[in-house]
Amino acid sequence: MTLFPKLERSLTLFRRIVPATQLLSVGTILVYHGVCKAGLSSDLLPDSVLVEDFDRQMCYLHDNDYNVVSLQNLVSCLGAGKVIPENTVAITFDDGYRDTYTNAYPILQKYDLPATVFITAAFIGSEAPFPWLTSSRGNSFDARYPMTWNEVVQLHVAGMEIGSHTYTHQFLPVLSREQIDKELKLSRQVIAEKTGVEVHSLALPYSYPLSHRRWPTFKEHLMTALVQNSYHYCCTMLRGHIVATDNPFLLSRIPVGKYDDMELFKAKLSGWYAWTRFPQYFFQRYLKTYQ
Repeated sequence: MTLFPKLERSLTLFRRIVPATQLLSVGTILVYHGVCKAGLSSDLLPDSVLVEDFDRQMCYLHDNDYNVVSLQNLVSCLGAGKVIPENTVAITFDDGYRDTYTNAYPILQKYDLPATVFITAAFIGSEAPFPWLTSSRGNSFDARYPMTWNEVVQLHVAGMEIGSHTYTHQFLPVLSREQIDKELKLSRQVIAEKTGVEVHSLALPYSYPLSHRRWPTFKEHLMTALVQNSYHYCCTMLRGHIVATDNPFLLSRIPVGKYDDMELFKAKLSGWYAWTRFPQYFFQRYLKTYQ
């Protein structure tokens, strides 16, 4: 989630006018949440985008020869001595909102673009909103409600990768080793039972530093749980791009939200938004209050 959208946008676009070359041999993992139909702008959650904006962004990737690949394809370059092709992008969605299926999926099909959808398995198929959004207004039914299992299967059949967003969307750093293991294990099991899909990718819920004085053993416990439960790679909400030497269990991503016009979207693709990783780290490590 963007903390200071106007400041981040201004500094990002200012940096973009400084002469520079497009980042080479790096990949960009974009992360989306809601893709909503038009409504009151005040109803649109900060990490959501309007359908028409998402269409423009996907059209830009398609028409400007970006190397849009599956997340699995991008991760295969890590540690294998492979060069990440220039302008490589992977598209991801967190949570499993209904509008990922109703609004984003048709646009991805339109431009023939792959994506990975990380779902919170315990709530897929529920007729209630996701519990972390019950106090939030959304500008459409699909903005707060999960997909059905049938819709998840249809995405998989269409070629979309299905990943885990844990089982119940817990704040993992405050859980015990056993609870973390359970969140990762149950998610894979339930997705396999409901869809027949073998899951090997995870996206962590919430945004926080993996190392923090309040949870000094969390990173070790997470790495152990990932290996023991047969996960091959893991996405965080830490901002940044992907280089060939990155740890596949600690993948950085670039968030896309409601404040992103096309200039800011282009800046994020070109690498100029990655500077926000440092203030993000400082804020989360020293200033942010956690549950």
